[in-house]
Formats: sequence, C-alpha cells, structure tokens
Amino acid sequence: MQLPLNDADKALIRAMRDAHVLEDVDGHRLDPAGVIPVTCADGHRFRDIFDHIEQILSVHGNSAERCVHPLTRHGGPMRLVPKCPANKPGRSTAIDYQDEVLEACEIKNINTIALVNHALCGKACQCGISVVRSMTLMFEGKQLLKKRSQKITVACFQHVDWGDSKRTYFIRRERFLRWQVAGAQVLERLSGPPSQIAATL
Repeated sequence: MQLPLNDADKALIRAMRDAHVLEDVDGHRLDPAGVIPVTCADGHRFRDIFDHIEQILSVHGNSAERCVHPLTRHGGPMRLVPKCPANKPGRSTAIDYQDEVLEACEIKNINTIALVNHALCGKACQCGISVVRSMTLMFEGKQLLKKRSQKITVACFQHVDWGDSKRTYFIRRERFLRWQVAGAQVLERLSGPPSQIAATL
C-alpha cells in the first residue's frame, strides 16, 4: 500500500520549495565515481530514488566503473540516529547502520554518501514522526557520520511522492535550520510558546 501525502504535508513541502529550502538536484554535487545512497526500503519509491541518482550522475557522462551502492532500511537515514523513535530502545540499530555505511565506503572505495529521506514514509508514520522531524533526524545522521570519518562527503536529499509524480530535491542543512527557526517564530506569534511548537516538529 502506498501512503499518500495529505494536503497539509503538500502545502508544507511547497512552502519549502518556495523558500528554496528544497532545491533542484545538481549532479555535479555527487562524485562521478559513485555514491552510497542511504534510503528507505519502500518498494513503491526505491526504484524512482535509485533511477534518479543514476540520472543525476549521468551529467558526468557514462562510465562502466561508476557504482551506486544503496544501503536501505525502513525509515532510511533517520535510523542512523540512536534516539530516533523508529529504533527500539536498548538496541544497537543506529550504530550498526552507521558501521554498514562507513564499511561500504571502504569496500567500494566511494567517499560520497547520499542520505535520501522520503515522504510519505510508512515507518515514520508508524512511529509518529512528521515530515519535518524526519528531515531533522536525517541531518543529525549526517553529523554523526561526519564525526566518525573525515574522508566522507555527505549530501542530503528529500524524495517526494506527489501522487501523480515523484521528485527528488537537494536540501541544505543551513537553509533548513534557518527556515525552521523562522517558521517557529511565526508559529509562536500565532499559536503559543516554543515548547508547544517544538512538540509538533
């Protein structure tokens, strides 16, 4: 079963597009030698995510040596974070997933990692994780990987299933955080104190 985006999530994502938080993807950001995509195993969306990565890498020309080596798990990059609600307490899920990603970089001699969040994610919904919260967890996952290896480059992406089409966008942490702060300030004026707002993000 495919979970559709509701009207509120669509409006939110469109607002992020309008604010240039979600950008069209530039293939030059990725290493022509290959990439390690870390994404959800969702069978309805994975093929589109994988094909799009192949497509954006084609800006470098065709190469038989290029490798796209995905590592999937339900929920995708948010599972890299130990405190993620999708990870069961007391388990080593997040550390194991981090280990697998960094091992893949060594095994395949690829230092570029693409964290690909997607909306709407069934695992996120199951665990009560909003679209914005899943993005926040993705960036936390990026920071955890970067702390463990100085050699890697980590780019973050947001895949969106609009229902009648699918798109993948590039998302910068700095712009996302600025947008989040600005949005919280607006919500605070309209709705209440930050403690109430934080619970919705």
